[in-house]
Amino acid sequence: VDVSTQSEDPSGWPSDDSTDSEDAGRPGGAGRSNLSSQEVLLLFLDWMASHKATDSAASQMWMLFNALLPENVRLPTFWWVKRLLRNNERKFVVRIEICPNDCIAYWNSKHLSTPYRHAHRTKCPVCNHPRYLKDPVDGKSRPAKVVYHFPIKSYIRALFSRADLVPYLYTDCGDRPEGAVTRSRGFRSKILDNPHMNKDHRNIGLIGTTDGVPFFEDQRRNAWPFVLRCANLPDAMSTHAANCHLAMLSASEYWEHDTKANRLRRRIRAPKSLQPHLTIIVDDLLAAYKRGVRVSDYAAPTGSVDRRFWCRACLLYWCGDYPAQALVSGTHSKTCHWCTLKSVHAPEVSRRCWGTYR
Repeated sequence: VDVSTQSEDPSGWPSDDSTDSEDAGRPGGAGRSNLSSQEVLLLFLDWMASHKATDSAASQMWMLFNALLPENVRLPTFWWVKRLLRNNERKFVVRIEICPNDCIAYWNSKHLSTPYRHAHRTKCPVCNHPRYLKDPVDGKSRPAKVVYHFPIKSYIRALFSRADLVPYLYTDCGDRPEGAVTRSRGFRSKILDNPHMNKDHRNIGLIGTTDGVPFFEDQRRNAWPFVLRCANLPDAMSTHAANCHLAMLSASEYWEHDTKANRLRRRIRAPKSLQPHLTIIVDDLLAAYKRGVRVSDYAAPTGSVDRRFWCRACLLYWCGDYPAQALVSGTHSKTCHWCTLKSVHAPEVSRRCWGTYR
């Protein structure tokens, strides 16, 4: 986040010079550290993520930070910081409201053969659950459940913006070891022999995965991240977190009206279905496959005709553990999605097994 300039803040970003001798003995003064306001902001965000801070606690801590800094270093208001993060978030994140029972997403598809048109609805057509709930405390309406979608175009552009990484993205960059994805029959049929994809050696193949991941150590609050990685890269680079893309994040929480207390409460429950999540991701991937993403290849010389191109992406396969695979395929996690074989609990490994296989 670029916080070096501020156009609408009434207080403005002040000077970070804190070398006055009178501040040398103060906490946060020159005698202790020369933290800039930007560095304080990053430390504050790290503190919020580490300690699960509420909005009220974060606001009080922000005031404490401001009091400890030297007098000639002032921070903007906590309200302005939140607005800054929200404005930056809109460039990369799309908030999509979803039915709390995971029936539909209130969103309109653009590239699916059977369009999904639910953005206009105020109730779920499947379970009749309302889209918004009114908080009796403050009278405000809020969506019952929200997922966060990160479009694939920002990921593809980020890959080709790294000149040191670009040569490894080429499908003809050289021989890969035995067992590499680029040497598989699926990669050949979907990328190398596909006339829609083999027009440019910079088109990429993607591998998707998802699973339930706990947020904190309590093992109750969790989320389902949907992750994509580039199969063109060598395995060691492809599986590195810096080269992967978070396509969607769906928290296993939703708002519910507590009739006894007459207030809204957060409920924790794993998703009943991943179908609405996958329709959003598939629609985004179809756009990247059919038309492509306008990308700048930073390994090409500036001004050359090959620097700007349309990069197409193709999903090769989906991987993950078996319960997650079953949810992705639309079946129950205790039943095989190829046959009717049901799982049994194996106490020796504390896992469910299908025909003695985990």
